[in-house]
Amino acid sequence: MEPFSTTAIFAGINSAFRFAELAVRIAEVGTENEVFVRTIQVVRTDLTEAQRLLSTESVQKKLKFNPAKLAWIKSAIDSTRTALFEIGRWVERARADQQATGTVKFETRVRWVFNDHEKLLNRQTELSACHQQLSNVLAYLTPLEEIVVTPDKPPLDETTDFDDLISPRQRRQKLQQTATVQSYYAPSEAKRDTYRPQASAVPNQVEQPSHPHQTPLSGFDTFTSQYNPSSYPSSPPPTYASVIQTTSPQTTPRMCG
Repeated sequence: MEPFSTTAIFAGINSAFRFAELAVRIAEVGTENEVFVRTIQVVRTDLTEAQRLLSTESVQKKLKFNPAKLAWIKSAIDSTRTALFEIGRWVERARADQQATGTVKFETRVRWVFNDHEKLLNRQTELSACHQQLSNVLAYLTPLEEIVVTPDKPPLDETTDFDDLISPRQRRQKLQQTATVQSYYAPSEAKRDTYRPQASAVPNQVEQPSHPHQTPLSGFDTFTSQYNPSSYPSSPPPTYASVIQTTSPQTTPRMCG
């Protein structure tokens, strides 16, 4: 029996590496396909936003005066739709298996590695170019939208929860800052309660002034009381005899020279 040659040994090692690479690619079909699915979802979201902007009245009025831009926008949207349809044909088979059973079938994996993956790469290049053009369309349409702010509160299902848009670390920092502010003002509130005057034991009791001259007049203590002239101290009216006044001429002293 002849011993194995060096060429045959290296050929066997090369075949083993190729088989291992194929096994790895087949095992990673699910995660690789999810990357394409997420890319498609991002482009669809931008396409939906562009269609929403085109449906608003303010954007339509401004585009009527620029028909050349309208043709460019229509071309970008049609190209993006076509690219999404083409790449979706080669993603749907593995996505449907993963959604139905939680994993991709073996025959689907083999077909994805030897046939679908190469086609997906070509379609992804086309989709990237269309998405870049769609991004330019969004940059042009967004300033054309007129946002009307009303004083009424939005419905409950349309209220935006901004905490979902920030990272968990920033959310924790926000909670810590709120707790620090509350703990800083808590002693002031307690101290303010200690200096608060106590309520009178008898409700609706008006406190009387201690000084006799501060006693309110009985005719003006309330708005509904009647005027009583006898309650005010007064002197009898003057008579004509008492107002006779006598005057004497004033003399100016002379200076003696």
